Amino acid sequence: QKAAELAMQHLISLGHTKIAYIGDCSYESRYVGYCNSLIRHTLPINYEWIRATDQTDPSAAAAAFYELLEHTQDFSAVFCANDVTAIEVLKILKKNKRKIKRKISVISIDNIEESGNISPFLTTINIPRKEMAHMAAALLLDRIAKKHTETVRIEFPCRIINRDSCYPK
Repeated sequence: QKAAELAMQHLISLGHTKIAYIGDCSYESRYVGYCNSLIRHTLPINYEWIRATDQTDPSAAAAAFYELLEHTQDFSAVFCANDVTAIEVLKILKKNKRKIKRKISVISIDNIEESGNISPFLTTINIPRKEMAHMAAALLLDRIAKKHTETVRIEFPCRIINRDSCYPK
């Protein structure tokens, strides 16, 4: 959720007030962060700008973005729940730039390797996956050794990887 709020804060700091969302919408933390950010900044939650999609299927992401473009034209930025979705959005924007005739900022979460290899390079939120995996393994080994039994909640800091896919409004 905090990663989503960081992504939204970046778009809002660039002057975007009409921000679309593509991703899982079933109380998924990234969607909750999107909605909370809009509410906190007194921006409208426009359900025409929200498209639920399978976050692991690039063709579903593409279909969701094409549907978004077909039904509404007044958003200036898209927050995608993950890089796989955002990469499809960037491909569509590049393929249809003459038809779309405006710059749409795109941001997402994950910082997968391909996000730095697409054109334009994808602005994304880095999730410290290696550190999370290391901590999970350490906790598991501690549990196996019966060193602790309490529930543990650990938050890892995320950070923005500011590349080329976000533009000032």
